[in-house]
Amino acid sequence: ATVSALEKADTSVFRMENTNFRTLNDPLLLGYNGTSFFCSTQDSRVTRVMNRLGYVNYGESNTYAYGSTAAADSLLSVKYLMSDGTGRPIPAHYVLKKADTPLQVYENPYALPFAFTAPLPTASAFDKSNTFEQQNVWYSNLLGRKAELFTPCEYKKTSSSDGGLVFDLTAAKGGYYYAVFTQKVRSGCSLQVNGSPVGEYFASDFSGVANLGRYKPGDSISTKLSSSGTSGVAIESEFIYCLDEVEFLRAIEELRARAADNLSVVGSTITASADSEGGNEILWLCVPFEDSWSALVNGSKTEIIEYDNTFIGIPLERGYNEIKLHYSPVGVAVGIAISLASALCLCTFVCIEHKSHKNKTI
Repeated sequence: ATVSALEKADTSVFRMENTNFRTLNDPLLLGYNGTSFFCSTQDSRVTRVMNRLGYVNYGESNTYAYGSTAAADSLLSVKYLMSDGTGRPIPAHYVLKKADTPLQVYENPYALPFAFTAPLPTASAFDKSNTFEQQNVWYSNLLGRKAELFTPCEYKKTSSSDGGLVFDLTAAKGGYYYAVFTQKVRSGCSLQVNGSPVGEYFASDFSGVANLGRYKPGDSISTKLSSSGTSGVAIESEFIYCLDEVEFLRAIEELRARAADNLSVVGSTITASADSEGGNEILWLCVPFEDSWSALVNGSKTEIIEYDNTFIGIPLERGYNEIKLHYSPVGVAVGIAISLASALCLCTFVCIEHKSHKNKTI
C-alpha cells in the first residue's frame, strides 16, 4: 500500500528503499525500483560500483542496509525511504514526509533525476583510494568542473580504557559527516557516535560507510569503536570526511537543471528527450551498463557509452533528441530458436511414433 501510494502521488521516475528486509530481493517482491538485489549470476560491475559508493554487499548481492551517503543516494535517484520505525537507522539526509501510508516515509530532498545531460568523463573514479574521493570524481565528471563535495576531516585518535578506539573532531563546516574503517582480519565492533549506539561495524551487514550525522560548524563529534573481545580494536585505516552541504546543494541544482524531458520507463523500454549543444555531450542515466541494452537517437541506432565503466551514456546530436533504450538479454533470440527447434523435433517424433503404433495395430 505504501509503494502504491508513493507511485500514485509522484509520477516521476525514481528509486526507493526500506529499512526492514523480508528478503534481499524486496524491490522485485514488492514491485518498486530499488537498489537491493540478489542474483548469483548478476553482472559484477553492479556489485563493484555499489561497493565503491560505500554500500554494503554480500558477495553477489547488494543491500541498502548501511553505507548510504547523501551524494550516493542522490546519484542513484533514491528519493524515498520506507520504515516501520524499527530496523536500520534513518540516514541524516532524509526528511520525514507527511503521508497517509501504513509505513513511515522519508524523502531525500537532494535526489537527482533518473537521467540528465552531462559531458564525457575526464577522469576515472576507480583511480581513487576511498569512496569519498571516488564520489568527488563522479560528480566532477558529471558537472564538467572540479567538485570537492567531500573533504577530509582533522581528528584526534585515542585509545579508550576498555581497548576501544575514539575519534574526536570539531565540525569545521556545516554538512553531513561520514566515516569508513578497514581491517585486515574482520572482527566485529560496536560503533557509537556521541555516546549513542549506531550498530555493529565489521559485522556481516555493516562494513560500508558509517553515517555520523548532520552537524553545524563548531559541533563536537566523538566516534567510538569498541570490541567485546579482550584483544581490543585493531583497524588498518580510517577515513573521516564531511559532505559540504552548501557545495552539495549547488551541485544538485546544476544537475537538476539538465534533467531529461518526457522520461518514461515501461517494461524493458526507456524513452526520453533532451536538448544538446552537441560536441561531447551525452545523456547520462543512473542505470548499470550492460551489453543487453540498445539505443536509438532520433530513430537511428546509436552506440551506448559505458560511462566510467559503470553507467549508461547516450551520445547526443546537436539540437533536439528523442532517445529510446530497450533491454533484451543477450542470447534470448538464440534461446527461442533452440526452444522452437526442440519443440518441432518433439512433435515430429510424436507423430512418427503415433504413425508407427497405428501401422502395428492394423
